[in-house]
Amino acid sequence: MSTSRLSEKNEGKTASERPVDISDWNRDHVRQWMLAIQMDKGYADILYNQGLNGAGLLHLKEANRLMQNLPSKAKELIFQNIDLLKDKTEKLNDMVAQSCSLKPYPFNRYDASYRYTENSILDVTETGPKDLIQPCHEFKGFTDTPGEYRMEKYTFEVIRFAAACMNSRSNGTIHFGVADDPHGRILGVSVQKTDHFDVQQKLAIERHFKEKKALKEKRAKNVQIAERERDVHIAESEQNVQMAKRCIKPPRFVEVLKVDMTFSGKYVIEVDIEPSSIVCQNVYFKTFDVKQNTSKSDDVVINDNAKNKKGGETFYVRDGSSSGNKLAEYDKYVKSNAQLFKERKDAEEKHRSVVKIHAHGSALSEMITGGTHSMDSPRFMSYIVVANKSHPVQHENLGFLLGMNLMAVLDFDPQSAENGLNKLLKEKRMFNEHLPVQYKDTGAVVDIASSLELTKITSWVFCNGGINGETPSDADKWGKEKSSSVRDVVSFLCRNVLPRKKLLVIFLLFSQVSEASDPLFQTFEMFHKELMGQNQILCMSDNETSYTYWNDLIKQQHKCDISKRIYELSLAEINGTILSLWSDMRKLIRFLPSCGGSKVALFKKTEEFLHMLSILCVNQCDGGHHDKQLHEENFDKGGKASWWNFYYSEQPGSASVIKRDKLDYIVNTIIQNMLNQKRACVFFNIFHAQGWGGTTLAMHVLWTLKEKFRCAVLKDTTDDYTAAAKQVVQLLTYKTKEQPTRLPVLVMTDHFQDILNVLTLQKQIEEECLDQHIFSKSPQVIIVNCMRVDSCEPTEGTGDAVYIPHYLSDNELKLFGEKMEEFKKTNRNTETFYVSMIVNNFSSYYIQRVVKNILKDFNFQCKNAQLFAILVLLHIYSKNALLSVSTCEEFLGLQTEAELRRVEDAFEKFSSLLKRCTVFSKVTFEGMRVIHSIIAQRCLEELSACHGLTKAQIANLLLTTALFYENTLEKQKFMQDVQDMLLKSSPKNEFSRLIQDIKKETPGMEETVLLNAAECLKSKAMHRPQI
Repeated sequence: MSTSRLSEKNEGKTASERPVDISDWNRDHVRQWMLAIQMDKGYADILYNQGLNGAGLLHLKEANRLMQNLPSKAKELIFQNIDLLKDKTEKLNDMVAQSCSLKPYPFNRYDASYRYTENSILDVTETGPKDLIQPCHEFKGFTDTPGEYRMEKYTFEVIRFAAACMNSRSNGTIHFGVADDPHGRILGVSVQKTDHFDVQQKLAIERHFKEKKALKEKRAKNVQIAERERDVHIAESEQNVQMAKRCIKPPRFVEVLKVDMTFSGKYVIEVDIEPSSIVCQNVYFKTFDVKQNTSKSDDVVINDNAKNKKGGETFYVRDGSSSGNKLAEYDKYVKSNAQLFKERKDAEEKHRSVVKIHAHGSALSEMITGGTHSMDSPRFMSYIVVANKSHPVQHENLGFLLGMNLMAVLDFDPQSAENGLNKLLKEKRMFNEHLPVQYKDTGAVVDIASSLELTKITSWVFCNGGINGETPSDADKWGKEKSSSVRDVVSFLCRNVLPRKKLLVIFLLFSQVSEASDPLFQTFEMFHKELMGQNQILCMSDNETSYTYWNDLIKQQHKCDISKRIYELSLAEINGTILSLWSDMRKLIRFLPSCGGSKVALFKKTEEFLHMLSILCVNQCDGGHHDKQLHEENFDKGGKASWWNFYYSEQPGSASVIKRDKLDYIVNTIIQNMLNQKRACVFFNIFHAQGWGGTTLAMHVLWTLKEKFRCAVLKDTTDDYTAAAKQVVQLLTYKTKEQPTRLPVLVMTDHFQDILNVLTLQKQIEEECLDQHIFSKSPQVIIVNCMRVDSCEPTEGTGDAVYIPHYLSDNELKLFGEKMEEFKKTNRNTETFYVSMIVNNFSSYYIQRVVKNILKDFNFQCKNAQLFAILVLLHIYSKNALLSVSTCEEFLGLQTEAELRRVEDAFEKFSSLLKRCTVFSKVTFEGMRVIHSIIAQRCLEELSACHGLTKAQIANLLLTTALFYENTLEKQKFMQDVQDMLLKSSPKNEFSRLIQDIKKETPGMEETVLLNAAECLKSKAMHRPQI
């Protein structure tokens, strides 16, 4: 298309874009209409210059005065067409009056279960910027554009509208397939390949937001211009393109339904523009034309001002309801809008969400069960579901319907059996499919119920056709053709099958209902009459707008709101909440908390994808008991607490985990203070000496808050903070990505050695929130950072730190004392339990007595004694070192025994000084280690003093046993631990700490150890440090 041709095409307004009311026409509209009725261009120009507008056209006397210089044939042509125009306008006005009103698709969302209906009217108008956040809108009929120019037109309009919104810093949506006259009427357009629009849009962004080479060179020569543009922050071309890509969202294709609720085969194409302050900063965006490209693969988008003096430069701004080129006023615009960046930032801050307080999750549990809060024993004997047309995105969250005792489903989607709710559910449940006429009362109630098998199999009633050749009806025809038979269904079900009080009718508002003539609302009225009110009716919608329309209809009819309604929850939250009310489901499915006391199902695939996190669910440990004695003994010997320990603590008569004094302070004060901060991610520290329960306390915080936050533990130290941040934010947005509010994530870290690590993770999480367009006035992620310190003197806690002292309070001593008494009742050896050591304040005398007693029969010739000595040496000289359980089993010969024994049993009496722990690194495995560094140190001293075992002997055994170094994934960590043990801590030191201690204890033996170490490192192809 030539430049002149496109320019002529864009002149004035097309017929479909003129206002409905002729009196609103300006002289451009009148001139364009005259040309359309074949008026001579010269005569049209005469009237244009005389200022004839729509109001003058309707007043014939005024029009006669202006047309006195026109020949009679020209006047006659005008008057004849005015009459035709009036008739057409009246018909259009009638159509608009009869059309229902629809809200536009939610801004910047793609998964919303939303459709438009043909000839409905969007209840928004084309506007300029409002508050910068509320989108401005622009409508394009897009129905008369020839096929060969369609993509040209699309990309041209998107670029122009987008640039105007970006330079005005206003959110906006451009709609293709929506008429400007009648204003906002849904037309829809046919689309063959949806991905083609996305591809061409991206190419257009790259072409039009990137400055052409010739312009750039010309600008570089003009120092004055260069200085001016630097002052107003004109972005570099490539940066400009990247910014535009972040502001201009991919096209969205909204299905258009016919009035009978079947798919029309058309879509409204929408593109959202979001020029956020974090993306655009102080940058202003010029757009640039392209030269005609002869490549057949490229669609050419011609700028509407291609012949301007700047060689194709344009500067679009929203000017009222249109996008105008203000290049000539560029400097003036930039200067007069110096505060635009701040205004946009302030507007975003004002509109940022906080966690909305509602209790729809708890209310749903109450209403769906009749107050029992259990679907195992609800007050209702049966349920009737009434539903209109569903959207495919809703189908994955309707599992709750499968477990309900459904007497009947009244389905108003004529395509339900083909691709809707019926097709979805009948794959997993048996239904009898009926038409309403089959419920007609023609005989005894018992006979009708028996023939329909109502008490045996759910009756699926197609209330608007869709089976047996019955065609669907629009709202007006449905009232005449089908409403009476549906009334028979409602009457029969409510009067003849169950007592009213034992029945709950659930209206699922999958689609918007905005007219009282809608079949779904008419059916609500039928149930309302039969059930004598709303007490037995529950209305559920995952869309607040749809609920508002529905509630308005009920208020108009009954002068009151819906008494039982759920509309603040997404379908995922509705689904998860109801599923969690079945005890069997709580055993099979893990649930995460969501807003308002609701829950969402956490699927195994998602949990495996978030592999860096150990996720704590609201129903953690429901559905079975692991080996309670194993969990408790491992924890009581100093092993890391598992969620099972907290679960057992809540059982009557159990005290698996002692409640520390700091718990309430953290939960009620620290966390609440964190929530008052403005950052997306905040953190606080729990400082503690080893063995004094800092990690257990942090886990107790998570356990206590698992229904109010989404809780997880970062499994291990990681250098990939970006990946960790992504997984934390994915947990935050899981099943809530399209929700304006969500519960924050409480994530615990336990392995960082430096606060800088926490700050790095915090920064990455905030950047990921920005990338995901997550903005909020309150924190979305709270990091609970546990950090071990050499000593933790009693210190007053600060707003972002808690200190765990190395002694117990009187209250804690009392609780630990009670636990000791519980141990004694079981006749277990409690001397090495952590409880005992804590109660005795890790007394050196107490530990020495315990160690001496256990090691009195130590024999280094025994395999278990050798392995124990190696674990002691590793614990002292290599931080966090251990041996995998499988390696211990292999060394002890357990894998060859006919009857497999636990490795703890094979260690015999030494096992009381060892504990199991789980390692999360590149692979996850269980390992064995000494329960505490003080114990390990005392054991090494005891082995040397009383059994003559030297460090050199243990080290040589460690370095010369090939079994330890066999190349399996879990042994890689062990080999790294050995290398760390041999590595010099500082270049100033002659040897590592181990070698120096060997040299002191057994002079000369260090050489043998060094030779063995060198050979070990060489033969195992390990990195050989300076040892």
